Amino acid sequence: MITDNNHISFIFIFYIFLSSSSILLWKYILKSINFSTLFIITQVFYSLFAFLLFALGKYYKLPFLTMNANNLSVTNKLILCLIPFMGFASLFLFYYFIQNYELSKIYPLMNVSKIVLIILVSTFLFKESITINKTIGLIFVIIGIYLIENNNKIESNKLTIK
Repeated sequence: MITDNNHISFIFIFYIFLSSSSILLWKYILKSINFSTLFIITQVFYSLFAFLLFALGKYYKLPFLTMNANNLSVTNKLILCLIPFMGFASLFLFYYFIQNYELSKIYPLMNVSKIVLIILVSTFLFKESITINKTIGLIFVIIGIYLIENNNKIESNKLTIK
């Protein structure tokens, strides 16, 4: 496990770069193909990659790439079956939104909505605390999204002094 903060910062920045780049590439490629085709192609690659990771985990006996499903409760097994379907549906809707809406507006709105929902649900479901800093941060994030979404309205309502 990596504990050095410089390594964690580098990995986090690398994740942000990869994630942002892939979203921009998806938006770019959606100009050439429809979103259902892209969805099918990416799902095939994701499935192949998951199978490859599972096979490597079994072959090299890597515990973080394999799991023993016999020890899971029925509820957890159902949740594990539900996760891929939720992923498929959310990816399909994601492609639809980035193809049909302005990326610079819809993507921040989707991310902030996820952040707010995760914080609220984790508070009730996992008994995580909502601190003053989280609350202030959420307020600022929501104000920022409001400003991004209403940018055209604000610009069109500018006062002109003659």
